[in-house]
Amino acid sequence: MSTSVYWARTDYAPILNVNIMGKTTAEKDALESVDPGIVGEIIGKWDAKNGLETTMYLYSENGKHYIAQVFGPGEISKHEVTLSDIKHGTKIENVEENTFGEYFVMNDSGWL
Repeated sequence: MSTSVYWARTDYAPILNVNIMGKTTAEKDALESVDPGIVGEIIGKWDAKNGLETTMYLYSENGKHYIAQVFGPGEISKHEVTLSDIKHGTKIENVEENTFGEYFVMNDSGWL
């Protein structure tokens, strides 16, 4: 079995089976209703679809910035990030070691 990330899969075993990855409308609504427990000021909120569908929040608390990703009820990942101004918006980068050098860019309109 492949360990790659994909949005759809088809199998012939022995008849065609098509599986579209993603949340149903009810699952998406349930995800939206999860309280991420953010105490500080929410700077941005986005739907993230990078292999797993999550709701992602950028927020500040006590002078620091964080990303919270909500995967479902009780399934929340939070980590500290740094924000820096760049030509096309704001660069959002993990504080912890970032082996691949990945980061987000939030444009001046708030799009990620």
